[in-house]
Amino acid sequence: MMTGVVSFSEEWTDRSTFKFPSSFAAQTLNPSRVQTVTDKDISTVYECYAADLQCERQQLDQEVNRWKVR
Repeated sequence: MMTGVVSFSEEWTDRSTFKFPSSFAAQTLNPSRVQTVTDKDISTVYECYAADLQCERQQLDQEVNRWKVR
């Protein structure tokens, strides 16, 4: 029985979104976490969602900095 659990766990991990961390990149912009956002986080968000964002990277940086001040 334990072998089945391990097998399921390995399969789930292989199929899960842990392979695709950028899928959850935007969660770093959550208001409760925005104070700890790094340039790398912003880059990841921008790269992941560039097609959907209607701004340049510099504008996203400015907006995130504005959120940090609030």
